[in-house]
Amino acid sequence: LIPRPRTLRRECNLQLLVTFIYTAVTVYFNCVMQVFTQSRAAIFDKISDEKYKVLPDTGFDLLPFFEDYGAVADIIVMLFLVATLIRILLSPSLRSMILRRWMFSLGSLFMLRGVCIIVTNLPNPYQSCRPNIEHSAWVEAILLALSLNTTCADVLFSGHTVNLTLAALIWHSFSHVSPLTKWDPLRPFCCGVQTVSPHDGSLQRCTTAKLLVWVYIVIGYLAIIATHFHYTIDVIMGCCLAVFFWKAYHHYIKSLDEHSRNLGKVFYWLEKNTLEVRYSVETVGITEERALAF
Repeated sequence: LIPRPRTLRRECNLQLLVTFIYTAVTVYFNCVMQVFTQSRAAIFDKISDEKYKVLPDTGFDLLPFFEDYGAVADIIVMLFLVATLIRILLSPSLRSMILRRWMFSLGSLFMLRGVCIIVTNLPNPYQSCRPNIEHSAWVEAILLALSLNTTCADVLFSGHTVNLTLAALIWHSFSHVSPLTKWDPLRPFCCGVQTVSPHDGSLQRCTTAKLLVWVYIVIGYLAIIATHFHYTIDVIMGCCLAVFFWKAYHHYIKSLDEHSRNLGKVFYWLEKNTLEVRYSVETVGITEERALAF
């Protein structure tokens, strides 16, 4: 049976709410770990020689150091996140699905980041950074999440890179499915007129929007390294983990019939009204009863 529009909308709102709560909890966990990591980083203050306070880094060697432009990384990330959110809101048919996947991916990666930054401390590469921790970890975590306070020791891996990469992957995966205009300068030069596959909207050619987005992202990566906001390995790990998780998540939901029962139920409920799961139902023959019995 096809759900009524009102029932479907109510279910999508519930899915979005559950994902938002999950993301809020995991981001809060990451912020708590940032505070604990900062408290452990005091050991690096005992190093008297300044040149040994920062680890050797190839990116730092190759790029000029923009010491007085530490805020550039924050600005680049914030502008792109706002642009991505506006673009999502301009795609009403995909809005709920994209926001849900964005938040779930972001929350999962920041939960992993919280574990990574606490298990091994690395010295802060941005020596101009000054932490302002004034309360308990549980209160400070809220202030950090709201960008009202700052820590400096949360290095591996880069949260800025994760945010940039996930937002870019949204443009990469969905901007062509719900285009704002049919005009595209690259269209005559790439793959003729065929733009998407018929079943799940997978991109089969480059678009101008995609090209511009990835150029912007690379500039963002370089800015993060050039300002010594993060080590190069932080940026590489943040990018690779974001791409891997995004791809793995989409592969998982396209093959729900092959996975474990408990996770199958959770992800089927989150994604059952989306195109990928409907495609699996049509081609693989998954019924709702079978999906819920995984």
